[in-house]
Amino acid sequence: LCTDNGAMIAMSGLVNYRNGRRDDWDLDVIPSLRIGTSSLV
Repeated sequence: LCTDNGAMIAMSGLVNYRNGRRDDWDLDVIPSLRIGTSSLV
């Protein structure tokens, strides 16, 4: 098992939460999205 990935995801979530970012439960998931790409463009 690799727990550091989980820790990085948790930290990212905590930072976003503390900055007031909230997403709805209907958030779209793109499992094949590569790092450094954006679905917003």
